Amino acid sequence: MFFTVYLSVGLVLLALSLPPFVQRIRHIGVMLPAAQGLCMVSLAAVSPLLQPCGWWAAAQWVLLGFLFLEGLLFLAGSLLLCRFPRYRHGTNDSCIVVLGCRVRGQIPSKMLARRLQKAHQLLVQNPHACCVVTGGQGEDEEVPEAEVMAAWLAQRGIDAERIYREDRSRSTRQNLQFAAQIIEQQDLPRRVIVVSDFYHLARGCIYARRFGLLPCGAACRTNPAMIFGYWARELPAIFKALLGR
Repeated sequence: MFFTVYLSVGLVLLALSLPPFVQRIRHIGVMLPAAQGLCMVSLAAVSPLLQPCGWWAAAQWVLLGFLFLEGLLFLAGSLLLCRFPRYRHGTNDSCIVVLGCRVRGQIPSKMLARRLQKAHQLLVQNPHACCVVTGGQGEDEEVPEAEVMAAWLAQRGIDAERIYREDRSRSTRQNLQFAAQIIEQQDLPRRVIVVSDFYHLARGCIYARRFGLLPCGAACRTNPAMIFGYWARELPAIFKALLGR
C-alpha cells in the first residue's frame, strides 16, 4: 500500500509540475511540488530496501499522516480560493480594478494581456464605468505595470479619462490598498469589479473589503497548463491574507 501511495503521489505531482517547468515558469508553486514529487518517487524506489528496518514501519505511518494533513490543507485552501462574490451582469455604477502582473518592456506579459482583455470587455459592455489599473515598477521592469496597462486599454479605444493609474504597488495587497485611496480621492464608486485570474480573485476581494471597497470578481482566461503551479503558490497567500497580513 505504501509503495503505491508514494509512487502515485510522486507521479501526479511531477506530471502537474512539468508543463510550467518546461515553459520556464519556476516559482515556488512549481518547484516545491516538483521537489516533493521527486522525493516521493525516490522513496517508492528505496522502500523495498528499507522494509527489514524495524523503524521503517512507524516512519511510513508518520509520512502517510503528513500526506493526509497536506491534502486536507490543500483542499481547505482550494475551497477558500473558490469563495468570492462573482460578477454576473453589466453595471455602470462600478469601478473596474485590474490587478497587476509582469510587463516586458512596454508589452504586457501573456497573463497580464488576458487580464486586460477581460477588463476591456467589461469597459465596452459598461460604457460609463471607470477603471483603475494597478502595479508599480519591479526591479526587472522598465516602466510601471500600470503605465503599460493604461496604454494598452487606450490603444484599444477606451477613453483615457476613464482610466486611473495606481503605479506604486509591489504586491496584491498594495494593489487594492492604493487603488482604494485613488477611488476615495477621485470620488469613484466603492463598488468594484476585481479583474484577475480565477485563483487570484479571492485574495483580491479579501483585500478590497479590508480597504473599504465592495468587491466582486471577474476572472480572465488562464492557461490550463499553468493553473496547478499558480494555484499551489496562491494557497499560502490566501491563508496569509485571512490572517490580516
